[in-house]
Amino acid sequence: VQSAARRRASGIRRYPAFRLTSISTGNGIEPNFIRYAIVPAQLTLVTTTRWIDKDFSNMLKPNWLTRPLNENDSGVFKEIRLVAIADSPSTVWPTAEEEEMRTSAEVQAKLQQTASQVVFGTFFDGQLIAIAGLRRESLVQVAHKALVWGVFVRQEFRKEGIARHLFECIKQYADKTGVLQIHLSVNSENQRAKNLYESLGFRKFATEPRSMRIGKRFYDEEHMCLRLDE
Repeated sequence: VQSAARRRASGIRRYPAFRLTSISTGNGIEPNFIRYAIVPAQLTLVTTTRWIDKDFSNMLKPNWLTRPLNENDSGVFKEIRLVAIADSPSTVWPTAEEEEMRTSAEVQAKLQQTASQVVFGTFFDGQLIAIAGLRRESLVQVAHKALVWGVFVRQEFRKEGIARHLFECIKQYADKTGVLQIHLSVNSENQRAKNLYESLGFRKFATEPRSMRIGKRFYDEEHMCLRLDE
């Protein structure tokens, strides 16, 4: 454990443990929303009863709000998906044209929170700045698995710990719904994303060659897994 002097010297600030407290959505499973609040000498994150104690190099902002998205967010969700495609076309399966063609009903169905799917979004001053989805398998013999998809943070808000925070929300949701392992796929050339996932405990178990094709170029994808029951 670093001393306070060493943390100051290294530029790392130590924040107190913050408590997750949930507000019921009516089914006893999903957290309703997650909000940051600054109180004297501590940082509190509101969503379910456990404590986390970590080092953060950037303080999470008090006017950020993270919550499960719903049908009413379909417009801003579609907009940020198009931003994600423009930002990193080799990391998103649909093209901009395919995403644009999705009907309101299709987008709303994707955002409908159920026992097998959820999409978390982080807002800053009312603007949706980051998203991450989790989809659980519905068949009994594979229901212990869930897939993370659509992880994206707007460029101007990166390196603030938002993606890591979204994964904490996803892990909590998975834990409460009985998921035992979380899977994801990442472009083999996306080293920044791979570093993040590995730091969260994900481990590579396979590489899919030529998983995506953009124009005449192919991209491999690495498949990673995080076990929650270890």
